[in-house]
Amino acid sequence: MGVTSFPLVWITKTTRDGDTNARIGIAEHIGNSFQEVDVPTEFCTPVQTLGRLSSSGLINVENPRWPDVFIGPCFHIPYMQVVKALSGGKTIVVAMRPPVRGLPIKATVQDIQNTNLIVSYPHHDNASLPHIFLCESVPNRVSAKLLDEAKLRWQGDLSYFADRGQVIGLLLGGDVGDGRRIFLPEIATTLGREANRLAERIGGSILASTSARTSSACMEALCAEISVPSYIYDRKRMSGNNPFFGILAYADFLIVTADSISMCCEAASSGVPVYIFYDERIVESSHAEIVKHLVSSGCARILHSASTLEKYTYMPKNYAADVAERVQDMMTVARCSAGSYGSVV
Repeated sequence: MGVTSFPLVWITKTTRDGDTNARIGIAEHIGNSFQEVDVPTEFCTPVQTLGRLSSSGLINVENPRWPDVFIGPCFHIPYMQVVKALSGGKTIVVAMRPPVRGLPIKATVQDIQNTNLIVSYPHHDNASLPHIFLCESVPNRVSAKLLDEAKLRWQGDLSYFADRGQVIGLLLGGDVGDGRRIFLPEIATTLGREANRLAERIGGSILASTSARTSSACMEALCAEISVPSYIYDRKRMSGNNPFFGILAYADFLIVTADSISMCCEAASSGVPVYIFYDERIVESSHAEIVKHLVSSGCARILHSASTLEKYTYMPKNYAADVAERVQDMMTVARCSAGSYGSVV
């Protein structure tokens, strides 16, 4: 049996889908697979970290294989730096700033300096940070390969609607930032009415997916306005997997709410015409800047009450591939200077 050499990628776990998918997207471009790591809420010493990783099965203490790349949000930098130290400095640490402006990086100057790559956005203050990689939109998992796989996986649930005519994929967010922006039911009513009007106009159907932030009141308001054939996934009331990527794969048009900048960027990585439902009451200022970029680059359009859905083409952009390429360059340099990666039979 042959020996295959490939990089080992770890990502840290968090609860937000958009943040997690950004890390997974980069990891999938770097290697064949990745492993998720639970990060403790309090700082752990190297000995404690080694014990936790051993008990979770990620590390064999007798013969540890440390990750070649460790990806996590900036607030996980202290933990990732402990792992880097345990690896003898060989692990490449990639820290990701969130799209929301103004959140400080809670790490020592030394830990920040030792971070190999910090993924950030132009609207942040990046002047004092080293090793910056700027993204105009949020890295994500969407690729032609993923969409092909999702289309096959969700064929039994969603192909019926595609066979009936054109499909509108509707991606619904919710409240933003612990009450900073409230997604009112009246906003969901307007969205549902507009989506239904457009679906009636094209003689099509609606496939909808919600966010973890979508309230039950907004779901009820939205559903009350939809009369066309539809499939609406409500994660608070339905079991099973979210058909999010299946909806991207089957949609002829996408309508996405501007509160979720991750979903906007995922939609704009699909190649499907994207219409962003924009209401200032649900949009952070930093999110507004990314929406502006998506529109100015031709990837998306703003949904207006008089809008008609038009087929248009654009070059999908996913910064996950760009970040991964930079990391792969770093790994090449490391491999040339310190030997090849560990081999797996």
